Amino acid sequence: MDTPLTRISLAILGALLGGGILLFGRKYYWALLGVVITFLFGFFLANFEGLEHEWQLLISGEWVSLLIALVAGGIGVLVGRWNRSVALAAIGFTAGAYIATYSNQLLLYLTGQTGAGLTWWLLLIFVAAGVLGAYFTRRNPDEALILISVTLGTAIVARALNLSTESSWTAVITLSLALVGVVLQFAVYVREQPAARGTSPTAVPAAPSRDLPSK
Repeated sequence: MDTPLTRISLAILGALLGGGILLFGRKYYWALLGVVITFLFGFFLANFEGLEHEWQLLISGEWVSLLIALVAGGIGVLVGRWNRSVALAAIGFTAGAYIATYSNQLLLYLTGQTGAGLTWWLLLIFVAAGVLGAYFTRRNPDEALILISVTLGTAIVARALNLSTESSWTAVITLSLALVGVVLQFAVYVREQPAARGTSPTAVPAAPSRDLPSK
């Protein structure tokens, strides 16, 4: 499965998936929950299989682990459609834990370790990041969904395109993507506020009709 065609297909799929989450994650929060659970399960299963990251489950042909990750993501979508409050808490926890996976390589480098694998301190970071994420989404749901979806979408695009973490161009690309996502999603959120309140910012009381008989 590790062929140029496979890698190109994964790059295109990851760019489309990450771009969709980047631009529409707040609105389609149930899809966001499904994606983040899929990638979080994929990360843990990839490490269990001795792989470097979740994309290699498909490249290496680990179909059972890949199926488990996809089923977990599907359950996440159903939960998101069923209950928004539960979905928000789950999004916060899983997104915080998945975003923390980016600290994996950095921490391995700082501690002088090599290769993939999970350690107790890495699991502790995942749990702490998940708890903070859940607290943030419950306190500020819309703002949290925007930030989480932008961060997750940018991360998916970067991993799918295999952008080098040591390149300055990678920083420019990821920051540009994040800025576009925040601006567009926040603009949609602001426009939705008058409609959500059931009022119009320019509404004025109607003038009394002159056809009514005067007293």
